[in-house]
Amino acid sequence: ITSGHTSASANVTIWRECESGVEGDETLEISFADNIANAKMSPFSMDISIENDWVNDVIEITFDWSGELTYDSGLPSENTIDFCSIDIDYIITDDLGNALGYIAGTGDCPEIAEVSGLTDGTYFIIAELYDQPFSAPAYDGPLTTIPQTVTWMQCGFPATTGEFSNELLTTATPTGDVLPIAVLEVTGGYNYTVTPF
Repeated sequence: ITSGHTSASANVTIWRECESGVEGDETLEISFADNIANAKMSPFSMDISIENDWVNDVIEITFDWSGELTYDSGLPSENTIDFCSIDIDYIITDDLGNALGYIAGTGDCPEIAEVSGLTDGTYFIIAELYDQPFSAPAYDGPLTTIPQTVTWMQCGFPATTGEFSNELLTTATPTGDVLPIAVLEVTGGYNYTVTPF
């Protein structure tokens, strides 16, 4: 408290860390001492309880279909295609298949989704081929499976991690097709279970 004033204010920042996905109750103690130079004050201390301040309800899901295919097309040189040339978007639906929105659709490879704010229930994650250049007639390579590796983690919840590979995508899958990828179960607002579709 500055000279000539009887009050002051300060900001308190609560840092979110991944040591635990659910912050426990905490106590903030605010106090000041008794007499200091040029001032007489009564010692003061106040405890403030901080309860239910943060629960990490975000699950991060990565979809990765990167890779290359080199093949002989009968020309003097081999051809190499980059699977990341395929643009895939990811949609989440409810348990009836109604689209709730895109969770990843940046054009990146891999795509990374951060999912949160879902009510308890079952959801489906669907891949939508926004642009698949290898299904066009110009592609003269072999029919090839393009695995999509799905990994997930939830900060503060070490048990909520995993990985699987979805092998429904091929070089013949046309633009506009949708492929089922995963089932996402939500309980308690922030507990997630991911399984292959």
